[in-house]
Amino acid sequence: MDDGAARRFYQGCPGQYSLLDSLRTGEGKLNPATTLNLHLQPAQISTFLAVLLRLSVVVFMFPPFSNTRVPFRIKTSVVLAMAAMLYPLLLNRLQPLDMRPGTLLWCAVTEVLLGMVLAFAIVVILAAFDLAGQMISYVTGLSFAQVVDPQSGGQTSIFNDLLQMMAVLLLFQLNLHHLLLKAIVESFITLPVGAFTLQSATIGRLILVSGQLFVLAVKLSAPVMVVLLLTQAGFGVIAKFAPRINVLVTSFPLTIGLGLFFVMLSVPIWGGVTKRLFMQSFGLIQTLVGMTPTP
Repeated sequence: MDDGAARRFYQGCPGQYSLLDSLRTGEGKLNPATTLNLHLQPAQISTFLAVLLRLSVVVFMFPPFSNTRVPFRIKTSVVLAMAAMLYPLLLNRLQPLDMRPGTLLWCAVTEVLLGMVLAFAIVVILAAFDLAGQMISYVTGLSFAQVVDPQSGGQTSIFNDLLQMMAVLLLFQLNLHHLLLKAIVESFITLPVGAFTLQSATIGRLILVSGQLFVLAVKLSAPVMVVLLLTQAGFGVIAKFAPRINVLVTSFPLTIGLGLFFVMLSVPIWGGVTKRLFMQSFGLIQTLVGMTPTP
């Protein structure tokens, strides 16, 4: 559309065309002082990429996106959408990065480390459920029934998948993932891009959390394991006083039935335990990034 056509189009709307006139100089050319400057500085682009890198590590380690069957396009789309929403909100709080290669490399390393720290506490809780499932499968005899785990791509038992799915469902059903999103957003305020350092106190807390993995797994599987160990002891007594009874064949269906029954009874207990464990892990995350833990 030329200038004459534009004038005829806006003939009945002089107020609309006055905006076009205000952008022109006396010679009819666009005034450079009134043009929009959409140029992005390289430092701003590098800061956005650093934000994107921190979010990528957290999202790729966080369930269900850690599942290998989730398409890479979906993971990338979620990360890009989150970064696009967060960056304008944090634009006034984030300082442009130094464009020296050494500084950019250090920022990339620190962002990856911080993303791993943010997701580590959640991964440990899910690993505790996985270990508890392995323990229950071992004492019930279902460890022989291996199935393909779509998340890891390897062989796993039924109880492993059951407990991990239950933990992930409780995580979203209780809206606990909102706490992680809050921690991620506030981490950009308390720990700006490139400001994170892996101190000895942080490493000590992460090691302490890792050491609690086995303790949590034993607590989760304790009701089933205690009952089945007593059952196996009872079968040992029966085999001693009634050697003609084939205890090995008889014990398999009874052990599996008792295991499933007490797993069913333990599910309500696991719900409260899971919520408490996730709240503790989010409190640890908030402490690590310098936030006040949520009560």
